[in-house]
Amino acid sequence: MSDQPDKVEPMEPKREPMSKMRKAIARMTTLSVQTAPHFYSQIEIDMQRAQDTVTELRARYPDVKVSLLHLLIKVCAATLQEHPRLNASLDGETIVYNNEVNIGVVVALEDGMLIPVVRAAEKARLVDLAAQTAGLIDRARRQRSGAEDLLNGTFTLSNLGKVGPDSFTSIIRSPQSAILSLGTVADRPFVRSGQLVVAPTMIATLGVDHRVIDGAHAAGFLLTFKRILETPELTALCD
Repeated sequence: MSDQPDKVEPMEPKREPMSKMRKAIARMTTLSVQTAPHFYSQIEIDMQRAQDTVTELRARYPDVKVSLLHLLIKVCAATLQEHPRLNASLDGETIVYNNEVNIGVVVALEDGMLIPVVRAAEKARLVDLAAQTAGLIDRARRQRSGAEDLLNGTFTLSNLGKVGPDSFTSIIRSPQSAILSLGTVADRPFVRSGQLVVAPTMIATLGVDHRVIDGAHAAGFLLTFKRILETPELTALCD
């Protein structure tokens, strides 16, 4: 009997052609990384007021399924009005400041993603924005989005929801200049009014194109975003 082990033939790896969606994502992300010098800034936000506000809005508008995502879109739009450079795009050697805040919301699908656009988010009442967003996301998940749902975004928001990581980074969607990635809200140690407490917090990570946006611009955006979510400004924004 031979002491040599039986020869094991290597298994062929599974091969799968890229879908049209994956090819489009590959083109978009490769172009962005190759042309836009990315850098990232991060901040932790106390989300207790935001959670309480969502509860109040659901009680006030029982026919509208207001969610934390809708609130975050509205706060993002208000923040961009204070920091319009992050709502700009680059056209050659010209910075173009967009007239409206059109926020793309990343919707994960089985083999990729779509980014439907909430148009004029800075002008919409929160309840109207919630209804608009719900329709956009529903069509995206059923892959029934029309061109009007997906075009002309000026800024992108990526939120992985309750089961996502604490924080993550995202690739800017060209020709936009910035993308905001929101980690899951979870109870964490947090200093509130000088006291160490356990509070529901969220880590926001802002990715920007350094050709258009500098560190001071990114920091200003994140500080305003945090301020609105943590102060009575949030209530006024939702009226």
